[in-house]
Amino acid sequence: MESSSSVIFLGTGCSGALPDARCLIHPSTPPCPVCSHSLSLPPERNPNYRCNTSLLIDYCQHDGIHKYILIDVGKTFREQVLRWFSHHKIPYVDSIILTHEHADAVLGLDDVWVVQPSGCRNGLGKVPIFLTHFTMNSVAARFPYLLKNKLEEGDEGSQVIQLDWTIIEGDIDKPFVSSGLEFVPLPVMHGEDYVCLGFLFGRRSRIAYLSDVSRILPRTEHAISKSGAGQLDLLILETNELHGEGDAGSCHLTLSQTLNAVKRISPKRALLIGMNHEFEHHKENQTLAEWSSREGIPVQLAHDGLLSSSSGVSSAAAGRAMSLPGCPDKCGDVSIPYPFGVGDRCAAVGLNPYFNITCDDAARPPVPKLGDPGMQAEVIDITLERGEVRMNGFISYVCYTSNTSSTNATGQFVVGGTQLRVSPSRNQLTVIGCSTLGLTGGAYSGPGGRSEPDDDVYYATGCYTYCGSLNSTGADGAPCAGTGCCQVPITADLASVGARFPSNWVSSSWRFNPCFYAMIAEVGWYSFRRSHLVGVLGIVNDSNIMRRVPVVLDWAVRDGWCPATAEEKARRKYACVSGNSHCVNSSNGMGYTCSCLQGYEGNPYLEDGCQDECALRRQGGQYEDVYPCKHGICINTPGSYRCKCKTGTKPDGTNFGCQQVLPMAAKVIIGLSACSIFVMALSCLLVIQLQRRRHIIEKQEYFRRNGGLRLYDEMVSRQVDTVRVLTVDELKKATDNFSDARVLGRGGHGTVYRGTLDDLREVAIKRSKAAVDDGGTAARRRPVSLGLRLKIAAQSAEALAYLHSSASRAILHGDVKSLNILLDGALDAKVADFGASALRSMGEGEFIEFVQGTLGYLDPESFVSRELTDKSDVYSFGVVLAELITRKKAVYDDGGGGGSGEKRSLSSTFLAASSRGELWRVVDRDIMDGDGDADAAVVRELARVAEECMGARGEERPAMKEVAERLQVLRRVEMQAAAAGVEVVDGFNGGGLVGRHGHLDTTMTTTTTSYYQSMETDKLQLDVDDLPPAGDAASSSLIFLGTGCSTVVPDTRCLIRPSSTPPCPICSQALTPAPPKPQLQSLALKRCNTSLFIDYCDNDGTHRYIFFDARTHKYIIIDVGKTFREQVLRWFVCHKIPWVNSIIPTHEHADAILGLDDVWMIRPSDGRNDFGQVPVFLTKFTMDSKIPLLSEGDEASQVAQLDWRIIEGDIEKPFISSGLEFVPLPVMHGEGYVCLGFPIWESGAGQLDLLILEANSLHGEALDAVKRISPKRALLTGMAHEIKYCKENQNLAEWSRREGIPVQLAHDGLRVFINLQVLKRKMENDFPPIGTIAGGCKCNTNSIKSQR
Repeated sequence: MESSSSVIFLGTGCSGALPDARCLIHPSTPPCPVCSHSLSLPPERNPNYRCNTSLLIDYCQHDGIHKYILIDVGKTFREQVLRWFSHHKIPYVDSIILTHEHADAVLGLDDVWVVQPSGCRNGLGKVPIFLTHFTMNSVAARFPYLLKNKLEEGDEGSQVIQLDWTIIEGDIDKPFVSSGLEFVPLPVMHGEDYVCLGFLFGRRSRIAYLSDVSRILPRTEHAISKSGAGQLDLLILETNELHGEGDAGSCHLTLSQTLNAVKRISPKRALLIGMNHEFEHHKENQTLAEWSSREGIPVQLAHDGLLSSSSGVSSAAAGRAMSLPGCPDKCGDVSIPYPFGVGDRCAAVGLNPYFNITCDDAARPPVPKLGDPGMQAEVIDITLERGEVRMNGFISYVCYTSNTSSTNATGQFVVGGTQLRVSPSRNQLTVIGCSTLGLTGGAYSGPGGRSEPDDDVYYATGCYTYCGSLNSTGADGAPCAGTGCCQVPITADLASVGARFPSNWVSSSWRFNPCFYAMIAEVGWYSFRRSHLVGVLGIVNDSNIMRRVPVVLDWAVRDGWCPATAEEKARRKYACVSGNSHCVNSSNGMGYTCSCLQGYEGNPYLEDGCQDECALRRQGGQYEDVYPCKHGICINTPGSYRCKCKTGTKPDGTNFGCQQVLPMAAKVIIGLSACSIFVMALSCLLVIQLQRRRHIIEKQEYFRRNGGLRLYDEMVSRQVDTVRVLTVDELKKATDNFSDARVLGRGGHGTVYRGTLDDLREVAIKRSKAAVDDGGTAARRRPVSLGLRLKIAAQSAEALAYLHSSASRAILHGDVKSLNILLDGALDAKVADFGASALRSMGEGEFIEFVQGTLGYLDPESFVSRELTDKSDVYSFGVVLAELITRKKAVYDDGGGGGSGEKRSLSSTFLAASSRGELWRVVDRDIMDGDGDADAAVVRELARVAEECMGARGEERPAMKEVAERLQVLRRVEMQAAAAGVEVVDGFNGGGLVGRHGHLDTTMTTTTTSYYQSMETDKLQLDVDDLPPAGDAASSSLIFLGTGCSTVVPDTRCLIRPSSTPPCPICSQALTPAPPKPQLQSLALKRCNTSLFIDYCDNDGTHRYIFFDARTHKYIIIDVGKTFREQVLRWFVCHKIPWVNSIIPTHEHADAILGLDDVWMIRPSDGRNDFGQVPVFLTKFTMDSKIPLLSEGDEASQVAQLDWRIIEGDIEKPFISSGLEFVPLPVMHGEGYVCLGFPIWESGAGQLDLLILEANSLHGEALDAVKRISPKRALLTGMAHEIKYCKENQNLAEWSRREGIPVQLAHDGLRVFINLQVLKRKMENDFPPIGTIAGGCKCNTNSIKSQR
């Protein structure tokens, strides 16, 4: 890396990030000092706000090209992009490296598309991502759509990143190259049984990065220690806990362990990351400063946004021709790329005379300078890609010998006439001192883009510092936030700028701080030290500071914007002469720069200056490390290249190299192996033949011992034909393969069959019972009544329930089927054949025996998991019940009994008919005793029991004991109805039958009182007659945690790469610090992923919020998307939400489920103990798509205990969540994708009180839907950044008056108070609309009328 390279700490926090939401939702006494103040300051001034650990490497190659390499993309990645990419002008990411597969390292991959280079679409220039095979498997399970080679029609536009997956090995001896920079993997332990990777990079100077570590392996420590492979320039190391010495089960280092490791490794400098909320940044850095002075190794805590410039990481490339032929490409250690050059002949003076660089050879090493003679400034470096020149600047100062007497020196940069501009994003004013005001001022460039300054247009700004004493300033390295030093940005398009102090300033601190300093310098360059305040001209006399005060200037071709036509290019002498380049408009004054196209490198200002990777490799061996293709053939692809392996070679696993398929040693081994295999095969054949001969001899011996030979001799000598010895094949032929139709009788030791020999003689053949599969039959041979079928079912269920629950050790039958249910003379059912039973989970070998002979009864879940459970028997028994109901076999022939039809599974047929409401098509008509209507309800409930037994997931099936009880109830009801002759229609007359959910059917016409009341609690209705004031605990409410689209607002692309002039009005203001009391307009600027929070109060309304018993409130959340942590920090604290009782995802996209990893923060707890698992209600499709989200390797304390419950996307199949009934509403989310909505309550004759509907764009589909549905009121969510809150709400107010339906845009944090108490039916159906809405951090109550 050149001197302009740097590392940027995007995140320095632990896996949970800071602030810890639990400290804000359930504050301690006294409150946590770190978390309680973490939201009160903007991020650039708040080192205690810490996102997931992540490092961005801004790697500047020798040719000036910048590459951006990202290490880890965790859960907080989007927040890091918003905060630091625009702040540090990071345009995109060139490559990604993952240290491990935990959520804090990979869960941000879904948002990487916002920082991909613009050409990365459909395989064109994919972003390389380097990871181990183990991490790859985990990522593939979490994000299967990221592994697609090309985008498909169903994918949402540009919201799927195109990645080039590259497998690396966690081996120090196997480095890899990412974006031209070599990385050495450093395996470390992250817990006792888990290996995580760190990385070593750089050649001239070396940096080691270890982010998740509990123990450094000896070989890794040797590779980075001073006593081993050489001293590091910078060690970046984790320290997670402030106190303690760690233990064997820990996954992280404590501060003591970290400092011991720093002492052993002995780097030149160390920065610590991964801190939890025990670390108060300034306080602990003071402690570390004392340790550093004692041990001689500078150590500090890093903070989010910290930029550390580095001159130590060398390029993997040796450089290439960047200057004109015959011209020097360097002056001293600084590269001089064209259009700059040393002398008029080598510089593009026709574009700008100030591209001419003077090389001062008198200095050692030579120093490049720029400017008019006598006013030249030293050039530090020049970059082509950014269009920047870094130059040595100045320091203005004023020194006091009393409170009024002073001496001063000021300076300024005058770039008017040079076509250079002071960069507003890369520079800032820095003021150092106590109780002083520092100013910067200058002149704008002339109107119309003239290079001369306009004397009539001036600019000024400044900042004030205060400190009563030296001890009241910040610690060394503290941010310049106003105590000891302050910093303020400058504006764009300046022709001159300087730093000064106001005249006649009275100094109140001159005795301990005699001098004040002000300078225009590069952002991130200055680091505060208390020593800078002491003594006269302490900073000016510091050679390390005065030697180089970097100021960044923007340069460009200033003859206008990018030319649009070929004629204009020719007339203006277009500068982008390379065939593979393009023009980029300047962001600081009129002009343009040139850049190589994606996949090309070099100098776009030179003919053929932008070359592809393969062409560069042919120029010389210095490029083989930059674009590796070892032992292969380099082939260009659009925007990249690939390495094709020659005959006899294969890929080496890096995608950029090949290796011999069969080296000589391997060939020798294969030859020896082949000979060994041949010898072994020959030996096996000989053994088999010997065994066959032995078996024949044994059979002959058995025949002889049992008198077979004597009997045969007697038969031959006497010519006896009454006795005949038959073979097994002859026996099978005689009995039609032991057909049941030929059974004459069954005894205790065997079965007797009637046989017919070849000579048509009939004989009796007895088969030993050991060879007979003697199963019974459950109601198959003759018609049986419904009562008998219920008797067989109930008795069989009781037997199985006894085995599962009442035996001394639970016994699993393992082969429940109708053939194993035998009937005695009294037609009582007996469960038999325990050959497959087990007292424990079976191994794989036993499982194969278990599945034999059970086709049609086998539990699919057991088949997949290879584990027998009690719910496996329940499933099989469900099939038996289906046989009793339908009188069909488990696998039956649908061809009418002739055997020629297709074989079908009864379980599939039965479940399909039930789901379609066509159960009566498969029910056996003989099941009714005369009047079918009398037994309809009993059969319906019997079918429901069978259906529940055959549920897809074992945990959803009832226990066998419950099944037995329900069947006994059914049997009694059937017997009573048959005896009394009472007609039962869709229910039971006073019988009080209770199913799993307390009722038989939701359409009962005759019900018990208790059942009606249970249904009444499920039906919820909006009732605003008794609406309490805002903040009353007795009322339920809805809180809009998020109202944005899947990309969220602000859209990061609008901030990183603004495409419009003027910039996007929504996104450009979204990060502006909010006022102390946010107004509605400021709240509406930020829109997180759409999410609705339901505060359901089920008490009697007597408790007030401040004293309320938390058990009377249930908290239900619909969707937990990518922004869930941000929503918790913003709105859970604001609205005093303690936890979440249940979760309902609408679909499986990232904006609905990716926040599940953070649910652990808000699981029910009293601070010491959890209150059990949090139920999550989701469809099977969503479940299958996203279960790998919560990885088994994630830290135990930070994985929520979730109770997964499958629901169906069917309006006819509601479910209960935390006491509230939800009805699934399937809707289309694209052409081939179904998403769910939910009605929460209803009133009147169908009219909704409130419709919450998505309105993603400004088109009218949402309003058309509102007109068709005609609710009493509608709130719109899911808005993209093109929708301006106040303006569009004004338009909606006019639409509402015209159509008679109140419609508004919702905003994040909006709270709607409602009454969700037990429904008390009213005669009237016309209820007024919602009466109160509260919004904002103070939860101030505003009426709907006042907000319209």
